[in-house]
Amino acid sequence: TKHKEFSQAICDIRALLRGEKVQFNDVTGELTAPVGECPIYLGSQGPRNLRMAGELGDGVILTMTLPPALLAEKLVHLRA
Repeated sequence: TKHKEFSQAICDIRALLRGEKVQFNDVTGELTAPVGECPIYLGSQGPRNLRMAGELGDGVILTMTLPPALLAEKLVHLRA
C-alpha cells in the first residue's frame, strides 16, 4: 500500500542520513557525505497520516488552517 511504502521511505531516508546503505527497486545506494540525524517533518491532515507522523516523524505540518477546536481533534491522532 502507499501508506506502507511511505513509511518505508521515511525509514530509508533516516538510514541514508546516518550513512547506511539502502536498497530501493534493486538498486543499493548511500550518501557520499551523510549528515547524521536530522528532523523529518511530515505534512499531513487525515487521521491515518497524522498517526504515522506521530510514530515516524519528528514533527507535523498540518496542511490546512484549522479553528482551535478542530486542531485539538487532529492532535489526538498524533499522540495515538
